[in-house]
Amino acid sequence: MRLWILPCLLTLVLSSTALAQDIDLSWGPVNVADLAGYRIYYSSISPEGPFNGMGAAEGDSPVVVTSGTTITLTDLDPNQAYYFRVSAFTTEGIESTLSNAVCNHWMPTNIYPAPGQVNTPRIIDFQWSKPGIDTSSYTYTVLYGTSNTHLSATGPLLSGNPRGGVGPYPVAIGVLILMGMMVMLCRERQLCGFGRMMLLPLAVSVLVSCGGGGSDGPSQVYNAEEPETLAPKTTYYWKVVADNGSVIVESEISSFTTGD
Repeated sequence: MRLWILPCLLTLVLSSTALAQDIDLSWGPVNVADLAGYRIYYSSISPEGPFNGMGAAEGDSPVVVTSGTTITLTDLDPNQAYYFRVSAFTTEGIESTLSNAVCNHWMPTNIYPAPGQVNTPRIIDFQWSKPGIDTSSYTYTVLYGTSNTHLSATGPLLSGNPRGGVGPYPVAIGVLILMGMMVMLCRERQLCGFGRMMLLPLAVSVLVSCGGGGSDGPSQVYNAEEPETLAPKTTYYWKVVADNGSVIVESEISSFTTGD
């Protein structure tokens, strides 16, 4: 028997040296009368496990926490990708489902098809988030199949801009040029009060277009090189594997169902 965690979001903060990495993990509390504690699972294989990680000074996976909702795992290899999940357990030994997965390195997020999406078109163009760092060194492999334990690869995919889309910088440059023209008109008193008021939202739009310098959001995605044609009314599972030559990271597995 397993109880469901509502909601238990796991987050992490990193602190690294050349030889070791300390990872601060925190999660939301679970309100259960006979709660005994939490188990912290970690893996160097995949966000889906197996969660048999080793190397933390606090112990091999799972690490038990009997008070509070935070823990610091120390002495982990900074050049190794680790995936973490947390569960709750009761005094009777009943354990919850696992939380979301987090990683000490950037990990891709599946964007399209969205997790649990139904009536998905049979000709599919997989999309996932981009890293908030230098993207030129990454290659990607999409794996999918009708079983979440048997996924096959579509082949290595090179990074690049979304097909049919534009990056944030052309938009930002265009707005900056427009702002400069408006400022010149203001100086020459050829711009009305409404036009002057428009300078503020234009400035805000520049900040939005340029982004936060590191986040990975759905406005910037990578696509498979060629769309895949899938069977009708079938549930598929998929994930993305990203490799920059030194660290390999994976997205969580998500599912979708095709339409007619």
